[in-house]
Amino acid sequence: MLTGTVAVSARIGLRALWVIVVAKLLAIGAVIVVGALHFDAANLGGFIAPHQPSSAPPGTLLGLIVGPTGSFGWFGVFAAAPAIAFAYIGFDVVATASEETLDAPRAVPKGMIRSLVIATVLYIAVAVVMVGMVPYTRISESAPLAAAFGAVGEHAMVHVINIGAVLGLTTVILVLIAGQTRIMFAMARDGLLPRGLGTLSRRYHSPSRVTLVIGVTAILLAELAPVLMLEQLVVIGALFAFLAVSAGAIALRRRMPAAPREFSVPLSPLLPALSILATLWLMVNLSVQTWLSFAVWMAVGVLVYLAYGRRRSLLAGAPVASGRGRHRR
Repeated sequence: MLTGTVAVSARIGLRALWVIVVAKLLAIGAVIVVGALHFDAANLGGFIAPHQPSSAPPGTLLGLIVGPTGSFGWFGVFAAAPAIAFAYIGFDVVATASEETLDAPRAVPKGMIRSLVIATVLYIAVAVVMVGMVPYTRISESAPLAAAFGAVGEHAMVHVINIGAVLGLTTVILVLIAGQTRIMFAMARDGLLPRGLGTLSRRYHSPSRVTLVIGVTAILLAELAPVLMLEQLVVIGALFAFLAVSAGAIALRRRMPAAPREFSVPLSPLLPALSILATLWLMVNLSVQTWLSFAVWMAVGVLVYLAYGRRRSLLAGAPVASGRGRHRR
């Protein structure tokens, strides 16, 4: 249904997204308000669980480099932190849709920053309320939020949470299909992918062909691939993209200093450099298996680029302005 919605009309998808997001925010608001009624500050004691040494083989890349880091404690916090990146996937779609945005140089940065701030405040509020209701030692790992409300007798909220979770996942799927469609559409127009994917439907005036390819691929992955493995791959892929953007901000300042910039990253290159370091730290706390899968994934992408996209890319042969004159990429 979501693939068909995006394929037929982006405007219909946007309207559906607005309705779902409002319903999701109402569910989140109910979680915060009702949960605050059962908040007990005493439950926040021992917020960082004591570190526990472990003799098990290191599971993360950091553990492989420095040796076993154990469980819980600050290393446990850092090991769990990369999973949070999954919650921030989708904000980059704001930039992806900049071609279709009025006054994009002003609207895109403001929209992205404001939405990030709002979402971060909501994430923290829900987490504090959840742990304030029930100590983390009593929260179910499989359904932590629902279990916390069930423990305090708010069983009706369990249904609200489940509905909110479904709505939340629905918005993520809808946004990511739309965003990935625009990315592959742009790549196909450039020639990095078959140009047939970069055509608009005469009937619907949208990139229906590439939308259907993405939707079918997503459905097959959801049915055939282990979901937790996919989640880890999505996390490391998102973190690598954040790292690449930060590095790109530094590189473009040096290579194209005269390029028009309606929005400039403040404190550059310090802020992008700190972003690179923070992202790298999150990435090394991911499992070795995730890194191996990511290496295979990247190798396939590089091979596709070298064997197909590099020779057919229009942008690769276009002259690019730089501070030292013009050259070819």
